Amino acid sequence: MESRTRMMKGMVAIMVALMALVACDGHRDDAGLFGRSEGRGSRSRDREAARISALIADLRYWRQIDDPDAEARYDKAKEELILMGPDIEPDLIEALYEHDDWGVRYGCVEILGAIATRNSIEALIHVLADPEPEVALPAMALLRVLTDHQEIPEEGRSESGLPAVPRRGEDDFDRDADMRIWRAWHESNGENLRRAWRAWWEENKRRVDIR
Repeated sequence: MESRTRMMKGMVAIMVALMALVACDGHRDDAGLFGRSEGRGSRSRDREAARISALIADLRYWRQIDDPDAEARYDKAKEELILMGPDIEPDLIEALYEHDDWGVRYGCVEILGAIATRNSIEALIHVLADPEPEVALPAMALLRVLTDHQEIPEEGRSESGLPAVPRRGEDDFDRDADMRIWRAWHESNGENLRRAWRAWWEENKRRVDIR
């Protein structure tokens, strides 16, 4: 009887030990799975970041928009980025400040036209004095839509001293006339335009509703 009791106690001890080993192995497996999952998540985020960077880089094809192949690549990149929604807004803002290709900066403004929030306002103001007037023009138009504010007067001069943009002559049928006039205006007034917008935004940003 005593030997059977000792045997039972021994079997119980062995079972407890085996259960402890299984539990430890389970923890190791879980940790391994968790670690692998974290690694996969990190690689997935890296791939997505690389994809976003590549799509933003393809916006440079705007500069060759008369080429059908370039136009197709630009449109594809723009559409895919717009579908990503406001999550990519920080990437677009960074490109507006730092990218050296004006076609990319132009494309970022176009995409922000579909997804911009209040966070984009200062970056859009920044590119009002962009070295390429073709970037500043849509940025100004988007700011006007988002804030319901305009700094350039229809005629005469604004309170900030900005002159109106001249209108094309009635006999000027050049299809590039408007851009030519804007370039000339922007060359003389781009910095003042940015300065006026910055002053207005600093004074009004806490009470302006972004559309």
